[in-house]
Amino acid sequence: MKLLVGVSSVGLGHVKRSLSIVREIVKLRPNTSVGWLCAQPALSYLESVGENILPEAYEMMSLSSAFEEKSVGGSVDSLEAVRVAYNLAKQNYRVIRERVAECDLLVQDEFLETLLAYRWEQNPTLPGRRAVITDFVDIALKGFNPLRWVFGAYANRMLRRSLLMNDVRVFADSIDSVPPSLRGWVETNFVVTGPIVLVDGGEAWTLRRKLLEGSGKQRVVCFTIGGTAVGKHILDFAWQNRLELSDALDALLLFLTGPRVDFREYNGDEKRVLAVGFTTQATAYFQASDCVVTQGGASTLNELEALGKPTVCIPIEGHWEQERNAWRFKTRDNYAVLSRTQLNSTTLINTITRVLEVQAATKPSFKGGAARLAAEKIVRLL
Repeated sequence: MKLLVGVSSVGLGHVKRSLSIVREIVKLRPNTSVGWLCAQPALSYLESVGENILPEAYEMMSLSSAFEEKSVGGSVDSLEAVRVAYNLAKQNYRVIRERVAECDLLVQDEFLETLLAYRWEQNPTLPGRRAVITDFVDIALKGFNPLRWVFGAYANRMLRRSLLMNDVRVFADSIDSVPPSLRGWVETNFVVTGPIVLVDGGEAWTLRRKLLEGSGKQRVVCFTIGGTAVGKHILDFAWQNRLELSDALDALLLFLTGPRVDFREYNGDEKRVLAVGFTTQATAYFQASDCVVTQGGASTLNELEALGKPTVCIPIEGHWEQERNAWRFKTRDNYAVLSRTQLNSTTLINTITRVLEVQAATKPSFKGGAARLAAEKIVRLL
């Protein structure tokens, strides 16, 4: 059986959870042939773990660029980014449409290229059996511009219609991530699995010893920005204030730059800063750290919750999902939330110190099984 998996190229959370599900599908149906379609940065992740990437993937444009293009210093115009991503997805569909028609089952993790194919063709060349994975069912509407409200309402209607056009619909987060007005709709129309995360810490404590060796520091504070370059301002801030941050916290500052930022920009002060480029072992670095400073991506926050890790969130301003995620985890796990306008060395030092004290006794709560549940539902379509 030919299984085609299309994965959103906005960040890395989509590809990580899709890979978890696909591995469970293959356990259930070992005769399944899997092919992947995605753009960067998801493409680099799949290459690094040896998955079967179809040739058309290398011709696709990254939807991450839409958000990077519309962001300035930690703020983004999300509706404009959605508009740009829509047009990029339309162009990508032209590249992959013939390949998509060849598979028996299509699994789409927020893969706009095929989810919205009905917008671009009257009779799109999609397989008869389709599944969708998502943790996103609405665009939050803000501001007083009536045109933005009209566009946002239209985009929401189009999104929900496209999700319902799938035989199996997986909601890969907890139901409290959904606005209250939509929770009944999600529970009726989706299999709610809870977060699907990879939390293998590996040799985390061995890694921690290696990180601290020779630094003279007692702690590791990790700064991670995920799969896009939108959070680069956080790394730049930490680098510019590394002397004060490192000395006040008695910490090695660990930068996980992701695939869209050159880690070599932060070389030159090895006693205080260690910059790591793209890696598939992010959770091992999280586990090896005393505290993690991140944005508001749901996948990263779910991983950190599963690890019981003290966390400071600096969500992208104007990004409705990240802002909502940050406050949701603050309420649930006592994560600290800083806006970009609050970010300075004093507030960051004080906030990290506080979450280390408050969350010192936090224990991992991850039970697993979500990927298996999703796989069991999807495999019935084979």
